[in-house]
Amino acid sequence: MEQKFSYNSLDLQTLREFCEREGEAVFYRKGDQMEREGDPSRWFGFVTEGCFKYVTHEIGSDREHITWFSFEGEYVGDYPSCLDGRPAQTSIVAMMPSRVLRVTGSQLMQLFRQDMETMELRSIIAEHLLCQPKSCPSRQPSSSSRPFRVKIGLRFIIMQVFGQRFCTFNTPKA
Repeated sequence: MEQKFSYNSLDLQTLREFCEREGEAVFYRKGDQMEREGDPSRWFGFVTEGCFKYVTHEIGSDREHITWFSFEGEYVGDYPSCLDGRPAQTSIVAMMPSRVLRVTGSQLMQLFRQDMETMELRSIIAEHLLCQPKSCPSRQPSSSSRPFRVKIGLRFIIMQVFGQRFCTFNTPKA
């Protein structure tokens, strides 16, 4: 199945093939963390089995807020924090036994530096991260809604690429 970005036909298959070729198959048990909020973000991957939740914690509380999910056939990672090892904005936790073809953020940066096509891919992803709050007015963050900014990024981009809308949370068709 060919998956393309609807506005300029930029193909994300490159990322999947990169994870398949260069990635390490990593198994996570239920509750294992791929990333931990506040620690340097290191990983990006393609989920081949299972699913992950993205969670943040209220400041001064142990209360958990689920901000996103990555399912089988989707990408997982705290993008763009993983590219340069910035602190993860969210914890990424396996919700069941899961398998990921995982690469490091530095490997992903090497991919983006290979040629103009992969640099364009990185640019398109960045543009969507910057414009996504404007694209869904009903999801505008309030000044106190820290989780909104945290992990709408990567899955929103992937949903846009696969022709889905952030506001409707449609399920991908095979």
